[in-house]
Amino acid sequence: MFDVKAKLENNQLHIYTEAEARLWKIHPNRIAWPDDRTVGIILVYQSQKGPDYALSANASDRLQAALALAEGRMREGYVGYMKDPKTFIGQATIEEIVEYLKGREPKVGNWDWGPYYWIPWPLRPNDDEAPF
Repeated sequence: MFDVKAKLENNQLHIYTEAEARLWKIHPNRIAWPDDRTVGIILVYQSQKGPDYALSANASDRLQAALALAEGRMREGYVGYMKDPKTFIGQATIEEIVEYLKGREPKVGNWDWGPYYWIPWPLRPNDDEAPF
């Protein structure tokens, strides 16, 4: 498994700037990748008002499309959970995220950010079910 935290801590990832994220309508997320471009990462940031993280539907779609390309070099996709731009919390594979999102509809984004999902850390598959 690719170690997103180690690569972030050692400055071994290329990361979209805020302007690039806005251009591609994935803000507030960032797209990151290592030099060899074999891994794609979506960095998601914790809400300022709660414990969940906003995942841009556009970012998720772009990463899934890159992984699906038959001739593409990208072999792995991850979501990296960030408390803030310098504090890494954890990671999940894009496959785990896609499974979690099954049956969930994206929310309408404000400020022209586009559709997004709220995702928890850690992922809880039955998050919508009552505990009793």
